[in-house]
Amino acid sequence: MKLAAFLFLVGLLLSGCGSTIAVRSDEPFNNDRVFNYAQVRTRLEGSSASVALSSGAFFEGDSLHFSRDSVSFIAGSDSASHTVALQDVSRLVYTDHSAGALSGGLLGTLIGAGSGAAVLFLITDDSADSRLGAAVLELGAMGMGAVIGAAYGSWKGTPVEYRFEHAN
Repeated sequence: MKLAAFLFLVGLLLSGCGSTIAVRSDEPFNNDRVFNYAQVRTRLEGSSASVALSSGAFFEGDSLHFSRDSVSFIAGSDSASHTVALQDVSRLVYTDHSAGALSGGLLGTLIGAGSGAAVLFLITDDSADSRLGAAVLELGAMGMGAVIGAAYGSWKGTPVEYRFEHAN
């Protein structure tokens, strides 16, 4: 029962995880947590993301296109094309669906393992048939959890925030 509670708590802690990446115009290409404009352009070109400006304006942008010093996008609310200087962007938030599927699958596997362990704790006796059935039940619970978790995680996605740190 303690194992099931532990796995359930680990699953809760992993759910909804996102990441924040700092963006600086002059940063070299060798850092996982700090990107330069070219790296952001490579990752997000043509994607959809939430665009927050330094002025406080906020847009749901589709078809992001980056030039050397600006980003263009189509705002979802009015389908109008907008172009803003990168200096005016405070953050971009991209939803990564493949990372969501991976974390959802892991979370589902952990929850399935915890649920299977809890059920096994209640119904298992010492016979060989019971142990075999218990192993099959545990694997089935883990597999079902992985599939359901991956599907949900893919649908929901994992937010990745690119926070722009402009030199003044």
